[in-house]
Amino acid sequence: MLSLLIAHIIITASCLWAGFLFYKLVSKQNVERPIIYYLVSGLISLTIVAQIIVLFFPVGLMTQLSIGTVLLALAVARWNDCKSLFKKILIDLPGRPSLPSILFFLAWIIVLLINAGPAMMDDTESYHIQSIKWIQEYGSVPGLVNLHERFGFNSSWFSSVALFSFSSSSTGGFTVLNGVVSLWLCFWFITKYHQFKTANNLQAAFATIITFIVCLLIWPLIRGNAATTNYDFITTAIVLILFTEIFFSETISPSIEWMIWPVYLFTVRVINFPLLTLSLFALILFVKQKDFKLIFSPVTCCLLLSVPFLIRNIIIAG
Repeated sequence: MLSLLIAHIIITASCLWAGFLFYKLVSKQNVERPIIYYLVSGLISLTIVAQIIVLFFPVGLMTQLSIGTVLLALAVARWNDCKSLFKKILIDLPGRPSLPSILFFLAWIIVLLINAGPAMMDDTESYHIQSIKWIQEYGSVPGLVNLHERFGFNSSWFSSVALFSFSSSSTGGFTVLNGVVSLWLCFWFITKYHQFKTANNLQAAFATIITFIVCLLIWPLIRGNAATTNYDFITTAIVLILFTEIFFSETISPSIEWMIWPVYLFTVRVINFPLLTLSLFALILFVKQKDFKLIFSPVTCCLLLSVPFLIRNIIIAG
């Protein structure tokens, strides 16, 4: 379980820093965002890298070391930015004994215990882990689907799991990313509760904590996800975060998350294609602003997500 704890910290720190760099590169607006935005966008940016690499090479240890070295080098080069970013976590979730911090650490313990246990879903061991190991050992294999039709279920989530998995001797090494996403959603719920309570919005605070409790009680969500490599939970989490954040936003304006995140979910699972209407809606709003320089980077990210995904679909389908 100690190895999983360390992996949770490393993956979270990597995605957080990658998310910061992502917004510096993609967004021209210097706007402070919730921590969950940095985490999700960081995961997406690293997935873009993994999806491109897997077209040519396996996503194994050398890929992990190379990406880790680049992130560390950029952290050293921008040390002040890196330090202020990680301090923001302590501001969002107070470290002193309080209800938010107690809830967070209890949730972390629950996720870790389940994450360290056996896989809870047949698909995880029947074809998810095998698909991930193909990515780690061989990359994109032409006609892989001919070995088994389920190997044709291409998903960028498998590339992400391949990038972040740390051991092939147990299922915990493969389910760690799902456990981390469960932890992120717990963090988001608890920080939203703390935010609403601090703003004296007791109704929203109560609704948030009740929803959090319900998500903990319903097995397939936060708890069940932590023991699988399933790609459905990331879709649920991102859609929930997007709509909740826009609902409580003081101003309604187009954001790059509404353009990029749905495209990412399309690469996670093709049947998520109806969510692409959200990206189209965001694109229309950006075009109406007539700031074409602003939309160039998000559109480029969408292409970098979707094009390698579609190319890999063709390769493994033979």
